[in-house]
Amino acid sequence: MDDRRISRLLHAALGLSSELGELHEGSLVNKPEYNLTEELGDITWYVALACDELGIADDLLIEGIVKEFSPSLTQSVFDYAVIAIGDLSNQAKRVLFYQAPLNIDEYVNDIRRILAFLTRVPNWDEAMRKNILKLAKRYPDRFSTERALIRDLEAEVQVLAE
Repeated sequence: MDDRRISRLLHAALGLSSELGELHEGSLVNKPEYNLTEELGDITWYVALACDELGIADDLLIEGIVKEFSPSLTQSVFDYAVIAIGDLSNQAKRVLFYQAPLNIDEYVNDIRRILAFLTRVPNWDEAMRKNILKLAKRYPDRFSTERALIRDLEAEVQVLAE
């Protein structure tokens, strides 16, 4: 597996970790709905990045998830996502600091668990649509590191709150 591919998969794993944390924080402190929508959209973007790098369509992963991951009364779908993101973060740590190979089968399974969570979120499709609009506002021409770091948050909130 080449370094660029590993780098993108690790980027997705770490991005998923931070975004799920932000989503959970937002739900705990009752942030505005547009903020939760943004975090869901960002999680979806990182899942799409992983799927793209793995060469698999995210809709193929979604097939059968409902049957495969039916949580018990004490285990919520959100818990599945948290566990999966913890597993992805552990893989990232092992690759980055211990030079271990990335386990693609485990990675795909973790992405499936995250998708199991996303597919059960009300208005997930709306979150995806708004995230695309937000990213178009942030990167009107194309992605740039500078625009990723220096953002017009007011303009992004305006897009998300519409």
